[in-house]
Amino acid sequence: MKLIKTLWIVSVLLLTSCMPSIMDMTRQLPDREIYRLPSSDNSDLTWITSSMMIVKDFNTETKLWSFDTGTKNLYPIKISTDCTKLFVRSLQRLPDQKAGFILDCPKTKSQIIHEISVNSDHSLEIYVEASITWLGNFAYSQDKKELMLVEENGVGLASSLYYQSNAGDRINITPDFQRADYPVWSPTENAVAFVGTKLIPDSNDDTKTWGETKNLFDYPWKVYIYDIDDSFIKELPVEIIHPGRFKWSPNGRWLGFTGKYKGIPGVWIIDLETDFKVIRVVDQIASFDFSPDGNSIAYIGNSSVEGYDAIKVVELMTDKFP
Repeated sequence: MKLIKTLWIVSVLLLTSCMPSIMDMTRQLPDREIYRLPSSDNSDLTWITSSMMIVKDFNTETKLWSFDTGTKNLYPIKISTDCTKLFVRSLQRLPDQKAGFILDCPKTKSQIIHEISVNSDHSLEIYVEASITWLGNFAYSQDKKELMLVEENGVGLASSLYYQSNAGDRINITPDFQRADYPVWSPTENAVAFVGTKLIPDSNDDTKTWGETKNLFDYPWKVYIYDIDDSFIKELPVEIIHPGRFKWSPNGRWLGFTGKYKGIPGVWIIDLETDFKVIRVVDQIASFDFSPDGNSIAYIGNSSVEGYDAIKVVELMTDKFP
C-alpha cells in the first residue's frame, strides 16, 4: 500500500497549505486524428488493447462497434439479449482486457453487466443486479471477484457507493455522503478512487425551487480514495464541477476526468506521482480512455467547424510533458 500511504501524506500537506498546481498542456500536447466517425452521435469509447477500441454509438440500432486501430475499420458488436429496446451505458475496460458495460432493458426492468472479449463480435452477460433500483456506474477488482456499485437516487443529486465482497456481502461505504459516483479500481493497489460530495445542509428537502436544485447540481465534487484493507476514505484536494468520466490509468500514475476544474472545461489528469498536479490535456469535455499502457489518451472530439466527430489520440509520455 505504498502509493496509498504516500497519497495520504501528500494530500494532508496540501489540504493544510494550498490547492494543487494547474497546468494547461493542450497546445504543447497536440492531438492526432486517427478516425473520422460516420455518425455525430458516438458518445463513448474504451481502449481495451493496443489494437482495439470499443465505441458506443448513441443514435443507431447498432449500439456498440469494435474499432481496429490498425486497419481503421469498424465492426458491429452483437449484444446478446432478448430485449427489443435497450440502453447501453458505463462502457469501460475491465481488468482482464475485456470491455464491460451496463445493459438496461426497460421492459423487464433489468440491469445487467455484459463483457466483450478481444476479437469477439458479441457480448456476454456476467452479472445481474437484483436489488438496486437504479444502478449507476460500476467497477471490478483486478481479479473480478469484488465489485463497486453506484445506487442512483437522483442523477447528479443523490447517490451511494456500495462495496460488494467476493462472498456477496454488500456495504454502503459512503453513508455520510450526499452523492458518490464513478468508482475506478486501482491497477496497482487494493483501493478505489471515486468522486463525491459530503452531505450538504438541507439537500434532502423535497420542496426546493428549480434554482435551489440547480445550485445543488452545480455543487462541486471532490476526489476520494477508499483504502479497502483499512476501510478508510482519503480526500484529495481536487474539486470538479459536472464530472462526466473518471478513469485510473493502467500504469497507476494518473487519475483522469472530464468536467470543469477551476471553471475551465476539458479532459484533465491528476498526476499521482507529484503533488497532485492537475493537467488539462484536451480543451473540450469529451468521452475518453487511457491506452492499455497508460501513456496516451484517446477521446471522441467534436469539430464544430467541419461538423463531425473523430477519435483522437494525445500522447502523454513525450519530452513536452512536465
